[in-house]
Amino acid sequence: MNSPEDMLHEALETKNDEAIIQIIMSYSRKERLSIKENYNLKFEKSLEDEISDKLGGEFKKTVIKLFLSRAEFDARELYRALKAFNIDDDAIYEIIMGRPEKILKEIETIYSTLDKNSLENTLYKKLDKKIRQALITFLKTPRSINTQPNDRDCSRKADLLVSVLPEKWLSDEEIIRIFAISSPQELVLIARFYLEKTGTHIQKAIAKISKIQRNFITALYYNVAAPAEYTAYKLYESLKGIGTDDNLLQREIITRYDADMPLTKKFYTTLYKNTLEDDVEDDTSGAYRHLLISLVKYLD
Repeated sequence: MNSPEDMLHEALETKNDEAIIQIIMSYSRKERLSIKENYNLKFEKSLEDEISDKLGGEFKKTVIKLFLSRAEFDARELYRALKAFNIDDDAIYEIIMGRPEKILKEIETIYSTLDKNSLENTLYKKLDKKIRQALITFLKTPRSINTQPNDRDCSRKADLLVSVLPEKWLSDEEIIRIFAISSPQELVLIARFYLEKTGTHIQKAIAKISKIQRNFITALYYNVAAPAEYTAYKLYESLKGIGTDDNLLQREIITRYDADMPLTKKFYTTLYKNTLEDDVEDDTSGAYRHLLISLVKYLD
């Protein structure tokens, strides 16, 4: 029986897109990393270079990304986002505020191999003062892993949010640290207390602040407290209107397809009255479409 490396090599040589998709879907992320390593050794070629030579378009980009570790994928996305002519704030917020502390450390290490500057220095040079300080604070602050939040502590933090006007959130380090250090369960409880104390959902308060600040706090809150709902929102953003934001579409699906995609799809249908599969099918074509839909259905 042929090894996965042999099958992948043959599929690339014959440009058999369906066989390539079948191989990708038959192995986990970790297994694909081993396939990539074995491929490079066995054929004395870079699998990534082979994919670049043999495939094209968004299909090629997606296949390359699926043979990266989580941390390398995110590090490359950050590099792209920070080096773009128009900086991709959305990708920066999502990755830095949505990844576990351990993965963030790996991302920082890999980023330093892509750029002559560290991630922290690049953020400092490229971003608005308030946003960069908040992101750097987030990178350097250990996040709580408490799954049983203390009511009194979360109520106190909600009181602090109530006492400060939303437009001043990003100028107040203590407010930022509430979001940065809280566990998902703590953030949910803080939001519940905020609602009880003000009669307003915290998201409505966020909607009143400036666009940059709003995007930052929204990304932070939903990435940590409600990642599936946030992913559904970002997928819709990538697909709505004329044209497709392929970088965003690929990032959301590749990041979440083997985590909480079934819940994401439920949120998507509830919020946007259509299925994610139908919208992806309408906006993409060919092998690229087949691969993305296969990933969306991975946990079905």
